[in-house]
Amino acid sequence: MKLFPRLRHVLGGMKLRRKLRFAFLAVSLIPVLLLNIFAYLYMRGSVISRAEEGIASGMRQLQIAADDKLRRYGQVLRYAMYDPAVVRFFNDGELSYYDVYENLQEVYLPLLVTIREMNREVEGVGVYTGNPAVKPRGEEILSLAEAGDNAQVQAALKSRKVEWRLEGDLLTGMGMMMRMTRHSPVNVVYLQIPAETLLDYNPGSMERWSLAVTDGQEILFSVSHGGFAAPAPAGAAVTAGRGADGKRLFIVSQEMQEVPWRLQLAFPYDQLHINTRPLIIGSMVMLLISLALIAGTAWLTAESVTFRIRGLNDAMARVEEGTLTEKPEVKPWEKDEIAEMTQHFGNMLDALNRYIEINYKNRITLRDAEMKMLRAQINPHFLYNTLSMINWMAVEHDEAEISEALMQLSQFYRMMLVRGEEETTVRDEAENIMGYLDLQARLHENSFDLETDFPEEIMDCRMIGMVLQPIVENAISHGLDELRDRRGCLKVRGRREGGDLVFTVEDNGPGMSREQFERSLSRESRGYGLKNVNDRLHIAYGPDYGLELASEPGEGTCIRMRIPALPAGEKKPGEEAGLPAPEAAKDRDEVKGEAE
Repeated sequence: MKLFPRLRHVLGGMKLRRKLRFAFLAVSLIPVLLLNIFAYLYMRGSVISRAEEGIASGMRQLQIAADDKLRRYGQVLRYAMYDPAVVRFFNDGELSYYDVYENLQEVYLPLLVTIREMNREVEGVGVYTGNPAVKPRGEEILSLAEAGDNAQVQAALKSRKVEWRLEGDLLTGMGMMMRMTRHSPVNVVYLQIPAETLLDYNPGSMERWSLAVTDGQEILFSVSHGGFAAPAPAGAAVTAGRGADGKRLFIVSQEMQEVPWRLQLAFPYDQLHINTRPLIIGSMVMLLISLALIAGTAWLTAESVTFRIRGLNDAMARVEEGTLTEKPEVKPWEKDEIAEMTQHFGNMLDALNRYIEINYKNRITLRDAEMKMLRAQINPHFLYNTLSMINWMAVEHDEAEISEALMQLSQFYRMMLVRGEEETTVRDEAENIMGYLDLQARLHENSFDLETDFPEEIMDCRMIGMVLQPIVENAISHGLDELRDRRGCLKVRGRREGGDLVFTVEDNGPGMSREQFERSLSRESRGYGLKNVNDRLHIAYGPDYGLELASEPGEGTCIRMRIPALPAGEKKPGEEAGLPAPEAAKDRDEVKGEAE
């Protein structure tokens, strides 16, 4: 047992090239021997198959002959069943004694004599009659009433064809005689022949064998030679079994066509005499050829495998050193596992480079958006303090309306300063929008109507802040301010759709084309516009969320914003994926602190 650890130790210190060469040399005899054994078994199996096919062909011929005999005897039986004179005789239940005697002597008995003379194998033929005028007479005429419990008789009465049955050494066929009227007596014609008539088979030189007729469950009749007992019925056409002495048996079974029976030939397997000398010579020739081929291909195979593995190993070493752009080359004709591994490695490098590029761009975009947010908050610091001072001045001069407007404006900027962090709730975002819209209504002298709808069920959901205000501002500036012939209307709504939140900002202005909308999302914006909002939504929730145009040109403008519905405490998609959001947030806090 100590040999295996030592062998593993020796092989573990060898290069792959040497391992492959050693493996080819060490196991060269194994495939050669296996090939030799396979060739011997294959050729031996072919010889056995030809012998089996010959025996099976003989069984098919026996089956054809047996079915022909059954068809011939069936025709004989039908001749008696449909002979007009015989049918009139057995169908007339009012015959006198003299008429019965005359028909027996001139019609029925001559028919039986003719059948026996023309068919020497027939051992019995007659009629089970239900005609009360015709009395039983030996085997030629039997009472149908007395045979009422005979299963074959009952089957013949129910069937319109000849019914065959094997009982002992006799093969009996029965069929119901034609009836002239519905009230005519019922009669059944029967015919008996020796069962061995079906088994006229010469097994050749075999000394021990058995030939049987089975119904698939049990043996109905069998003929054996050399004291060989018939085995249990086999369902397959050619199969192998075991005899009572444990020796292997060869069994051939052939299904008959005229009756639901099978003919089964069985004999010991050693009765198949096979000459194996040519097989051994052929196996030795194949052995020598295999050794020559293995010796010639061992070196080439080892070199072709290790050469490509060394190339893949060098590529991995370059990646370890920091080079991510040099992909290992795969030739067009290389389709094996090494080529697949090399291709997967190259695809991994491409994916890694794409991930690095996308992650880098996302972080730059996030920082740019955050800086714009912070720059938008720096000026309101000064403006908020100034507005507070002006408000106190208005109070001192009893200007209540001016004071109320200033208080609303200062409240809006206070929310911008306090709510400028990355996340907020729908409730806070809605309050911010309501304050902003109240100021816009004062500035526009209530020249437009306002409709808002934020269901209570979404108010506590989390979302990033300051995303609705730029969309509302865009609707007022580029929608309502352009109206000249009608009163403006602005609708701001939020609702839940499945696992998402959908916010819509809709105005009745001149409208926006899809090309204009796409340009507003793609061009570099100097302000905090639609592109900035869309970028922040993509970064926070992924590319499946963001802004979309939900209106047609000339029908006003409807901007739809879709984000995931995140209850309090649930993580965003980016946080679950481990994206660099925490680091970006840290940098944002540092910039915000400097701004304050």
